[in-house]
Amino acid sequence: MSAGRIASRLYELRTYSLRMDQMRHFLAGTETLFHLRTQHSPLIGYWTAELGGLNQVVHVWEYDDLSHRATVRGKLAADEEWTQKYVTPVLSPALVAQDNFLMRPLDGTTVSMPTDTGVTELQQLELRGPTTFSARSQSIMHASHPSEDFDQQLMEHVRTGHSKLLLPLKVSPIQ
Repeated sequence: MSAGRIASRLYELRTYSLRMDQMRHFLAGTETLFHLRTQHSPLIGYWTAELGGLNQVVHVWEYDDLSHRATVRGKLAADEEWTQKYVTPVLSPALVAQDNFLMRPLDGTTVSMPTDTGVTELQQLELRGPTTFSARSQSIMHASHPSEDFDQQLMEHVRTGHSKLLLPLKVSPIQ
């Protein structure tokens, strides 16, 4: 993916909570073997949580729609190289818990790849819904905000929220 605007699609945010004693092995295996996963669909970003989620990795995947996601997930399950070289020896021994969310841009916003590098902030906000931002009561925002005015309008609708500071892995398109 190049810097610039990404078309409005479906995004999946996946968070893995990992065993502390397996983190080093997991991260090394991910850096070596993760190309097996990215052959199936575009990776937007892959990070370790520095604050707000100890022993966690967070990654975002892009899909055209739910049908595309189902096709990719089916191909991954059938990919013996992926399961035998990565899932079984690297992911399975390390994984304690997994959360995933499907996301779309809020109404009136777009998704853009950041042009700077370094720490990324992930904010998860529970909105009092429905709002002018979303018909759903829960939304996830990632990285930067469109404007202070947008932030102020959005914060008027926030019920609760928390954030994580994330550091990119070498496999991440967002550095």
